[in-house]
Amino acid sequence: MPARPPVPPASRIGLAEVVAFGAGDMGFNIIWGLMLSYLAYFYTEICLLPVQMVGFMLMAARTASLVTDPAVGIWIDRRPAGRQALPLLRGGIVPFIVLVALAFLPLPHGWPVVVRGIGATIGYMALCVAYGVVNTAYGAMTSLISAGHDMRLRLATSRMVGATLGSLLVSIATLPMVDWLGHGDRQVGFALFMVVVACVVGGLLWLPSRFCHERVATDSGDMTVRARVAGLLANRGWRRRCC
Repeated sequence: MPARPPVPPASRIGLAEVVAFGAGDMGFNIIWGLMLSYLAYFYTEICLLPVQMVGFMLMAARTASLVTDPAVGIWIDRRPAGRQALPLLRGGIVPFIVLVALAFLPLPHGWPVVVRGIGATIGYMALCVAYGVVNTAYGAMTSLISAGHDMRLRLATSRMVGATLGSLLVSIATLPMVDWLGHGDRQVGFALFMVVVACVVGGLLWLPSRFCHERVATDSGDMTVRARVAGLLANRGWRRRCC
């Protein structure tokens, strides 16, 4: 097996790595913005699912994320130095973008509403879990790329710029692109648009997975999983964010 190329030292972190890191948050915010702003509209107005069913679907996905996101964080902490988050980020990109495209695939109106609801719920929950896994790995990279305060500030700034650009693109381009691709048929337009989005987001997430490097080993110590979970439950800020 060929040896991996040497990792540049922290003192030589270049602009390309910083920009690539920010591109990741741009991709995540494109998907997050679409999920927040258009997924409920898509399921109620395009797939014609009852509002109550869509509300249950959103709640179920949120509940699943409460379990999977901390579990991924604990798993990353227990990984060996230099291979904590990047392998998960690299391995999760393809499943994630496939689920992105499938989430907006129109369900046949001839199917019973219960069948359509179950299919939509499974697809959306899978998307939320995949999002949480890949996003948690990406977020952990901030503290793994560099231990320097100034460099972490640059990385955070790059993330902020990427997130803003992603949210802006969603707000100004989604419906015009949907109508253009579908020639006025939003059922077809959303399906085609999300294929394009999946390809773009896949490219944006590939950039940090390719050009960013882990240089800092986190000290996980001998803390057990039970102790980590207890620490999370005792954190008021984390509880408020989850609820």
